[in-house]
Amino acid sequence: MKVTSQIPVVVLLSMTIGCASTYVPRDPGRISITKTTGGAVLVKDGRRYDMSGLSSEVVEAVSGNSTAENEARTYVRRTRTGVGLFTLGIASLVAGGVMFKRGDGHQTRNGVAIGLEVGWVVTWIAGLATLGTGQGHFWDAVNIYNDGVSGCLGK
Repeated sequence: MKVTSQIPVVVLLSMTIGCASTYVPRDPGRISITKTTGGAVLVKDGRRYDMSGLSSEVVEAVSGNSTAENEARTYVRRTRTGVGLFTLGIASLVAGGVMFKRGDGHQTRNGVAIGLEVGWVVTWIAGLATLGTGQGHFWDAVNIYNDGVSGCLGK
């Protein structure tokens, strides 16, 4: 491969490092999403809130609207549950790999190891599904909150 064909890729990748926005939304009371060097954050009235489901800041951001708060709590709960299941699956994978032994005389031990390996697959899929279904609740929480802000279009 020629070096000249890699130059555009290197240039584009280098442009993405450290990209952030200093823009702060000015619409009072409404929640907006903006990008920082650490990723995207929610911004409401100049305060930044972490969008991670491992943090309860999403619930804080939509406080005052009970429907939005319920959606945000569901998002946080599903994210935490999904990460927990995913972590449990990884632990099951490691434990199963450590327990498995080759050769005769290890049937019971290998049966347990195979059970742990199957458990890994099940908890991994369940964790990903739980994480995936939580995302919709995040967007619902933000949109429901913004729709309830006075002065909103359509009100």
